[in-house]
Amino acid sequence: MDLNIVFKITAIVAMASMIVLAFYAIVSLKSITSAMKHTAQEFEAFRKDLSKKAELMQNDLTDIKNSLIASSEHFNSSADEIKLTAIKFRDTSERFDVSIDRLGNIFSPIELLVKDVYLKIAPPIKSATGFVSAASKAVSVFSDVLLRKKK
Repeated sequence: MDLNIVFKITAIVAMASMIVLAFYAIVSLKSITSAMKHTAQEFEAFRKDLSKKAELMQNDLTDIKNSLIASSEHFNSSADEIKLTAIKFRDTSERFDVSIDRLGNIFSPIELLVKDVYLKIAPPIKSATGFVSAASKAVSVFSDVLLRKKK
């Protein structure tokens, strides 16, 4: 009979241990469940915050894209205007070169005429200048001689 009592005591201790273990398991599971709920709430808040930030980034990227598109269009129009200006400048410089050539063609015969006239007129004028100078000197000397004789 002693063995029967030992088994009963062992069974009672085992049941009591199982009850304590079950109570501990229930408390632990309740704490784990609470921690999981808190983690789920934190994760949901993080997901919402991340979603808002992703939306803000998407809006910023859209603004940047629109700004780049506008800048690109402005750059393209400016480049086209510069191209047109360069073409106009080239055309103007070509016309200017043609005008310079025409002026050269106009003044070339005039220059030849001036040289020809100079070559024909200059020698007689030089000799006439020499004659006038000699005559003037002669008159001056003659008048000096006459004035000396009068004194």
